Amino acid sequence: MKKKLFIVIVSIIIVFGLFILEESIRLEKTIYSRPLIVFKTDTNLDANDLEYREEVYYSLGFKLTRKYLKDEKSSDDNVMYRAISGELLLFNKFRLWSWIS
Repeated sequence: MKKKLFIVIVSIIIVFGLFILEESIRLEKTIYSRPLIVFKTDTNLDANDLEYREEVYYSLGFKLTRKYLKDEKSSDDNVMYRAISGELLLFNKFRLWSWIS
């Protein structure tokens, strides 16, 4: 009985580790994508300041933060943002990767 329980727990840990690894690689390579599983999304978008935008995604075991700046190509009708930084925190505490442009 203990051996079966041990195998189940180790299997869950391995699957979780593979999920975090896959999401980390995918989110780092494609800077405009979202996590597959999203529990909560926070968007810091001030109505008076349309030059800067920050999005925070809370997912299964990690937090992804992306910051955007208003692009020069945008107009009044079409506001476009470009990504300027990103950060992935494991369990909202340990930084796995971050980048800034």
